[in-house]
Amino acid sequence: MRDTCAGRLTPSHRWRRRSPTDPLAARELETISHFANGASYKDAARRTNIPPATVRHHLRSAYKKLNVHGKAQMSPLLTKIANPG
Repeated sequence: MRDTCAGRLTPSHRWRRRSPTDPLAARELETISHFANGASYKDAARRTNIPPATVRHHLRSAYKKLNVHGKAQMSPLLTKIANPG
């Protein structure tokens, strides 16, 4: 009989409160975090050492995963990212 992933997790892992940003990849989260702090596409690209087109791709991907259609709809999430707690 095989172990299941859930069977190996501790209770603290099973009951962790999920964040709206959980489905995001690390690079997507990093990219939108720069926008939460007021960075432009070019600024975010410089800070992450990727081309501006890739920054736009990460943002589009994050919008799709979070079911939002632009920066204005993502604004409440960006505020939570920029000011956790």
